[in-house]
Amino acid sequence: VDGQVYGRLRYNEANIDKEYRVLKSEIAIGRGGKAVWVDLKLETAADVSREHCRIRRNSDGRQYIIDVSQFGTAVNGRALVPNKETELPPKATINLANVITLEWEKS
Repeated sequence: VDGQVYGRLRYNEANIDKEYRVLKSEIAIGRGGKAVWVDLKLETAADVSREHCRIRRNSDGRQYIIDVSQFGTAVNGRALVPNKETELPPKATINLANVITLEWEKS
């Protein structure tokens, strides 16, 4: 990790506003579990998968998101095709299984 912030995810969990700084070129997001490592661990409903989605930064600086969940991920209101990388705009609203919303902002 070179200490550079590649992006930020802002969200509300249990009525607390939180921010996660993306410091790696790839992160996993979800509820996590004993056998499932995630970088951003969300304390939320079971509809959000243990590993729900991943955000990856390309060598050219572009960001991509991939939905690996059971109940879906949407970016700016559009459902992602499961297991297919989609380019993530510099600012986006990411919705996980209609349960929790993450506000993405590229740094």
